[in-house]
Amino acid sequence: MSVIKDKAVRNRDGIERIKRMYNLGQIDRETAKQLAKPFIESINADMKKIAKKYGKKPQSVDFINLMR
Repeated sequence: MSVIKDKAVRNRDGIERIKRMYNLGQIDRETAKQLAKPFIESINADMKKIAKKYGKKPQSVDFINLMR
């Protein structure tokens, strides 16, 4: 489970960096979406694995939810 935890920390840091740049106006929305896409895919894949482990329906995240 520590592998998923390490990935979660990297994903969170990457999303926070993109969010900061987007909020400061350094990048536009489309660029932020492109930069966040690998992180979103990784998060959703991990959430799918965890949901399957516990017999639950996975909840996927998208760009809008991550930028809040």
